[in-house]
Amino acid sequence: ELLRSLVGAEMCIRDSLHAAGTLPPDARVIAVDQRAVGTGQMGDCLRLALTYDREVDAPATLVAKLPSSNETSRATGMAMRTYEVEVRFYEQLAADLPVRLPRIGRAVDQVHRHAHWLPRLGPLLPGAVPEPVAVGEPGCGYPWPWAVHRWVPGANPVPGAVADPHGLAVDLAELVNALQRLDLPGGRAARRGLPLATQDEAARRAVAALGAEIDPSAVLDAWDEALTAPSWSGPPTWFHGDLSPGNMLCVDQRLHAVIDFGSLGVGDPAVDLIGAWNLLPATGRPAFREA
Repeated sequence: ELLRSLVGAEMCIRDSLHAAGTLPPDARVIAVDQRAVGTGQMGDCLRLALTYDREVDAPATLVAKLPSSNETSRATGMAMRTYEVEVRFYEQLAADLPVRLPRIGRAVDQVHRHAHWLPRLGPLLPGAVPEPVAVGEPGCGYPWPWAVHRWVPGANPVPGAVADPHGLAVDLAELVNALQRLDLPGGRAARRGLPLATQDEAARRAVAALGAEIDPSAVLDAWDEALTAPSWSGPPTWFHGDLSPGNMLCVDQRLHAVIDFGSLGVGDPAVDLIGAWNLLPATGRPAFREA
């Protein structure tokens, strides 16, 4: 009833976001605007637009599912324990089956690409990858398809604090080698596997836009030198495309899983060497090269 009437809704939502760890402890929700996005026989759905007391990295909107505003329907839901069962379902879903919802339009196609490729890639790669469970359709105010995956345990490795550089280097090299050995037809030519010259115009625009924040001459000298490197002459090869620490999960200091295959494709596999310099310390790179 607090949410439906918006009396005290700001405090209620603030406490929920604090408990979930998605709102800084000292931040507050100062306004909530609502609109109905669907109804059921025993429940109402509201889209809640949130305003915070300052700019924060927190949800701009939430969907709240509430007991029905109709007294008879609400009594039926309570008698049948519908509300209790649904709450337990979402508790289990949150713990074991994370929901992936694209936040920008250019990421929408990743939902169906993940659903198609991850079941095929998973058995052929060392370690774990996300396992798609279901793909949802747009609805209730959300405009794009979305997905449910099984939870993959682990923690992101921290650059500069890798406890076992040699072991992690070998694990990462095994993954890259396995990707490059894949013989799966139908892979798309992804941007990060195209010749570097295809990014020349965009790179120069970015340098110009940054202006005095960087040394443009030094950056362009390095860029021009990179353009002289020979292009990939081998066959189109599978690559992950974004092997950053945030997309790796470790257990006991060893690589356990890789997530977020949104940049997956075929082409020049050099992009997957990025882990050698954005994660591994210098002491781990020889093992990566050798493996």
